[in-house]
Amino acid sequence: MFEWYDFWLAGAAAATVWPRIFFPASLNPAIALAISISTVGLQYFARPVGAIVFGHLGDKYGRRNSLVWTLVIMGISCVGSALLPPYASIGMLALAILILLRFLVGFGFGGEQGGATSWIAEAKPDAKHRGFWISWPYAMNGIGKLGAILAFYIVSVSMPNAAYYDWGWRVPFAVGAAMLVVGFIVRVKLMESPMFQQLKVKRTVLKYPVVEVFRAEWRKIIILTFLNLSAIAPFVILPYSISYLVKLGVDESFANLSVTAGSLAFVFAVLGGAYLSDHLGRLKIMRVGTVLTIASLFPYFFLLKSLNPVLIVFAQMLLYTVILLGYGAVNVLMTESFATKYRYSGAGIAGQLGQLLVTGIPVAVILPMYIMKYGVLGAEQPVLWTGMVLCIMALVASFFVKETKATTLD
Repeated sequence: MFEWYDFWLAGAAAATVWPRIFFPASLNPAIALAISISTVGLQYFARPVGAIVFGHLGDKYGRRNSLVWTLVIMGISCVGSALLPPYASIGMLALAILILLRFLVGFGFGGEQGGATSWIAEAKPDAKHRGFWISWPYAMNGIGKLGAILAFYIVSVSMPNAAYYDWGWRVPFAVGAAMLVVGFIVRVKLMESPMFQQLKVKRTVLKYPVVEVFRAEWRKIIILTFLNLSAIAPFVILPYSISYLVKLGVDESFANLSVTAGSLAFVFAVLGGAYLSDHLGRLKIMRVGTVLTIASLFPYFFLLKSLNPVLIVFAQMLLYTVILLGYGAVNVLMTESFATKYRYSGAGIAGQLGQLLVTGIPVAVILPMYIMKYGVLGAEQPVLWTGMVLCIMALVASFFVKETKATTLD
């Protein structure tokens, strides 16, 4: 939860504050916004690197140690974001440091998800609702996002604009750094995964687990990577919808608050989808969620354009629910698809490559191009159709992967 909070602070800041803080005032606002969003997209390019490095370490030396270091790296970046001087003080160096900090966040975070879900799966592999429990680290995405958006909302409405843009926006990052200390203490006291301990006892720990998982499971990694493409909304539409609503005339604070409602739906949708997949199967729930996502994209933008506060909140909750219903099952399936000897590496790499396809490239490259070419409002249709294409690709990929419900983990 703490890591997701810090991760999403950057998304909220990039869409609202950073274009005014870390860029010259003479720069076209649309270009500043596009570049600012791209710095967040950079995190997704760093995440596969982190998944490879920490996946290797986690499969060779243990899940616990790797999970401690991912937290430390994210803590360093969070503190750096809170203290980073603006463009007015150090010029382009501010943007350069910002880019470095965003890369560190992605690097640390990339090593996180595969390890967290592997540890839970291996703690009690025969649990009746194994999928439900595996989905908890990802469900905390919603709580972290909720905290991040609320933090920015509170500081933005509780002080004058000048103070908010001067130092107020930094407060949520400072709070996040303090929370990570709590997470660090929890991680240090954590026991190692029982199934990994068995590998050590049997002396079957691989010398080069990352190399082995690519050699033995490269087809599975590719298919699972494309399975992630159904999860476009939480990552692409989040930074876009805030700017979109503001351009329509919606108050910036309310635009952020409406996304908060979607974050509440996030938690229940992920856990609900994973719980249903324990009974009906991972692939069936994933396909239902993806089809519902495709059907919801046009109504989503229609409801946003109504400018009705109730309908805007409903739109955010609707889209997040249908998308994450299916993705709750996808996240479980990725963890269950690999053997213990390289589960951390396999689940992490497939998940982070998938996030790169569905978020890194769209957020860092495609979305900024749309905004610069069509403007914030004009980018609506390109964003919508991009989402549909990605969902269709995920559906096709789902027919090339095996069901993992009720399988025995080895």
